[in-house]
Amino acid sequence: MSIVDTYKVKVIKTEECKEWLLYKHYAKRIPSISYAFGLFKDELIGILTIGKPASNPLCVGVCGKENSKYVYELNRLCVNDGLEKNVLSYFVGQALKMIDNKILVSYADTSQNHHGYIYQATNWL
Repeated sequence: MSIVDTYKVKVIKTEECKEWLLYKHYAKRIPSISYAFGLFKDELIGILTIGKPASNPLCVGVCGKENSKYVYELNRLCVNDGLEKNVLSYFVGQALKMIDNKILVSYADTSQNHHGYIYQATNWL
């Protein structure tokens, strides 16, 4: 079966992310959440959250004062281990299709041995 047939991405409530953010994600805290998405394979197996960045100067610096209101941050991506190849790319891609007119930034935490491979795989600048 294909990824599209096996996995579903749905909008979820912020409350559904709480356990993932506090107990499964290494940061152990809840960020600003404007949009929350779940990855499902019969049950919830991953979450992705998008919120306003903490720094307004960052928003202005990305695209100017007039468009800074459109800047958001993909601030959490947390999935169960052992997913097949390309599932994270599918998850990110499907979630981004569900929001419109947004400029997204995100960061890879190199102190956690993250190198931004998912952003590279989904063609982020």
